[in-house]
Amino acid sequence: TAYNRRVIEVEHGSFTPLIFSTAGGMGEEAIKYHKRLAALIANKRGEEYNHVITFIRRRLRFSILRTTLMALRGTRRPSTKHRSRYNITDIDMNLIQYE
Repeated sequence: TAYNRRVIEVEHGSFTPLIFSTAGGMGEEAIKYHKRLAALIANKRGEEYNHVITFIRRRLRFSILRTTLMALRGTRRPSTKHRSRYNITDIDMNLIQYE
């Protein structure tokens, strides 16, 4: 893509979208990314790879679950910003009655 070319040429990096399903499944590139991340963390901290990858996957799944639940039922906090000040029956929609 054009964005990927720009990242490679200007920023000397790469762009890989990480794709997840709401059930916790991962795309091919996301799996590669998590394996590489777990290997680097395990090597740096001197921990076992399987413990690190399990921790990363668990945190990711709970984050996806939390996000999915918020999308389905909304947040528990009352929102005052998005509530309308007007009752829907008080709004003149300028509608023409169809006969």
